[in-house]
Amino acid sequence: MLNAQIQSDQVGKSILVVTKSGEAVKGKIKSVTEDVIEIFDEEANIVQIAQSNIEYTKDLQEVSATETMLEDVIPVDEYNSNRYFISPSGYSIPKGKSYYENIGVFFNSFGFGISDNFSLSVGAEIISLLYGHPILYISPRFHVEDTQGFAWSLGATFLTSPSDNFTGIGVFQSAFTFGDRNNNLTIGGGYGFTTEGFENTVVPITVSGVRRLSRKVALITDNFLILSGSEVETSVLSAGIRLFISNKGAAVNLSLWRPLEDIGGLAAFPFASFSLPMK
Repeated sequence: MLNAQIQSDQVGKSILVVTKSGEAVKGKIKSVTEDVIEIFDEEANIVQIAQSNIEYTKDLQEVSATETMLEDVIPVDEYNSNRYFISPSGYSIPKGKSYYENIGVFFNSFGFGISDNFSLSVGAEIISLLYGHPILYISPRFHVEDTQGFAWSLGATFLTSPSDNFTGIGVFQSAFTFGDRNNNLTIGGGYGFTTEGFENTVVPITVSGVRRLSRKVALITDNFLILSGSEVETSVLSAGIRLFISNKGAAVNLSLWRPLEDIGGLAAFPFASFSLPMK
């Protein structure tokens, strides 16, 4: 029999807790209140979980094959949930974690969780790097998350080249995400700029979402509306999948992108990327 909440008389017991977002925590109960429980996990960390966020619990003394049971639990996607195919979500890279991402073979990116509220991504394009005129990018972001399934981020992405005296283009971005790390919808907006100012800049509006189907597969859509002044410059729709190739968070993204304007006989543009956790 699976329990839905934890009572105060369970303090000191070893327990498995699965949250509504799919996160599984094993450990010993440290304290219990009406709203929050604290658990000493297997790495001796204290984990706080809201009672309202508990999907089910089970006494580990009653579980004969806990690892087999956990195989049916969808893990929280910590390494990829800060972004869709391209656009950011409100979620951060967790503090102390980092990953490498390759986009379309030629573009390489590294993401770092600096603190609970700040992340940083940096990258370079390979071909320009080999020819001595590297195209570099940096993207710092500030994040706010709560336990009720909402996250917000504010940041900027800037592309530049040292060979051009670090002139470049960029965009300020804000993203509002509704849902947990595995299943959510994000509405975002931005404002483009160059190192020469804000004249003739573009305003990108994004609507993106992810739906986790299993431990191995998630569906993703990442859609853009680009405005210039009061006119629509372009709009692009995308749909694809994220394939999780390891339990540590490594994943492959595959998608098709389709501008709404006429692109001749080409139905859609393919997109591929993969990410590898580093820490």
